[in-house]
Amino acid sequence: MRETKNKNPRIAITVGDPNGIGPEIILKALLEENRGDVEFILLGQKALFRESAREMISPFDESPEVDFNLLPAFDFDKSNIVFVPLQSFCANAVTLGEVTQYGGLIAGESLQKAIHLGKENQI
Repeated sequence: MRETKNKNPRIAITVGDPNGIGPEIILKALLEENRGDVEFILLGQKALFRESAREMISPFDESPEVDFNLLPAFDFDKSNIVFVPLQSFCANAVTLGEVTQYGGLIAGESLQKAIHLGKENQI
């Protein structure tokens, strides 16, 4: 977590296995916790969260998707939650409740992006 130019802490959250409960737990936590001025980067597109946690995604409909390469220039004053699409995502490959190679691929890609953000002092 780092403080941004406007002194708000910024946290990146990896999606984990999209076939598991990770996306649902992430959205539920963001709905229930007092987030204050924290800026959240959810590493995974809305469609991924929509597949895993359909009933919880609607409060986040206004949260934008931001290309990973454009993230450093994103103005968090517009939204304190952003989704960052993953290149490997394919909605048809989400198989809830099953361990799959695809789930591991997505988990790995989101982790790699989080590591990159940390190395670049973006989080």
